[in-house]
Amino acid sequence: MTLKSIPTAAWLVVAGGVALVAAGYYAKKNAVAIGQAVNPADPNNVVYGAVNALGDNYDDGIDNDSFSLGSWFYDFLHPYDGFAYRKDVQALNLPEELY
Repeated sequence: MTLKSIPTAAWLVVAGGVALVAAGYYAKKNAVAIGQAVNPADPNNVVYGAVNALGDNYDDGIDNDSFSLGSWFYDFLHPYDGFAYRKDVQALNLPEELY
């Protein structure tokens, strides 16, 4: 039997098994670090940090930590907080009943 006579599906199963064993070994060896990286209560969470970094660059094009996912959710859910104190709103001279 030569290597060329082994079907492709068999090679895929072997490669998948090797990848699974390697991932299991890595996860066992680094379980604490992986747990901290995906902990939702940790401010250094990998996903939270990535979302904030992408949002920060999308927000104003500058990497200056001006974006936070938590503050974005708050602003989204409370669109009229401080509405009357904004300079652009004060310039409109709207009646107070509107805000």
